[in-house]
Amino acid sequence: MRTETAPLDRDNPQTIANRLKIRRDNPKTKNQAFLLVEGSSDQNVFKTYIDDQCCYIAVAYGKLNVVDILNKLEKMGVKGALAIVDSDFDLFLSKLLNIDDLIYTDTHDLDTMILQSPALGRLLEHYKVLGGNCALLREALLRCAKPLGHLRLLNERQDLKLNFKSLDAEDFDYFFDREKFTVNVGRMIEKVHQKSQTNLSAYEIESRLNRILKTSADDLWILCCGHDMVEFLALILSKWCGHDIYRRINNELSDMVNIPRCDSLEDRLYLAWDCVFFYETKLHKSIKLWEVTNAPMKVYKRYDS
Repeated sequence: MRTETAPLDRDNPQTIANRLKIRRDNPKTKNQAFLLVEGSSDQNVFKTYIDDQCCYIAVAYGKLNVVDILNKLEKMGVKGALAIVDSDFDLFLSKLLNIDDLIYTDTHDLDTMILQSPALGRLLEHYKVLGGNCALLREALLRCAKPLGHLRLLNERQDLKLNFKSLDAEDFDYFFDREKFTVNVGRMIEKVHQKSQTNLSAYEIESRLNRILKTSADDLWILCCGHDMVEFLALILSKWCGHDIYRRINNELSDMVNIPRCDSLEDRLYLAWDCVFFYETKLHKSIKLWEVTNAPMKVYKRYDS
């Protein structure tokens, strides 16, 4: 049975909380645990491990909504709700929330957790890319994502009003150096600046960023955004292996899981991240601890580790 998902209600956490309260009051679903996640991609990852008879996944559409719904459920007296959110920059900004029913990802987000895991090497090995050796690939991904990660964090800290949401694959290709597997910082800031409503010049932004890049020693797996790394992964694969292998990975993996077609490289990485890799994470161990604390509520399927 496919995991049941919450109705789409992006703008009203109260409505989602009310629907969960109704499920708790329903004799047929009163013993279900509730798993709150930020988005549909998170849901697609976790539904692999979740027992949908015992646990109901609710998509909140954003971290703030997740926390809001969790708080509303507590006020309603609804127990047995667990929330999983991306760490993002919360550690750097001292914004980590100490809430019993809220768990953060081990690294910046789920994408970075997957890229850090053996799932990346497994995917490369299956399609005979780079001999399955992804150490150099991970190094290149972190090197490329580092400047953009620092720029995102700088924007959060100093409220520079930069817009990153409009960055697309063509923009990443514009500031990615295909020969050195690095990022042209000037070109990167040029693209971000063009899409932003900021009072700062591109020159001033670059000056501030360069000062940080010269001195920073932050953990890049926590700093770098997974989406950025996947964008660079697509560019690196096309450079090293050509577009033919990129299309072959897409088509073959889609056939392997019996779905019409994977929509993105993220989807293919999610499918390569099986339970063996997930069970090695701190996130998994935190969920297991939550189950013990909140017994008899269950999240995982019975055959989990």
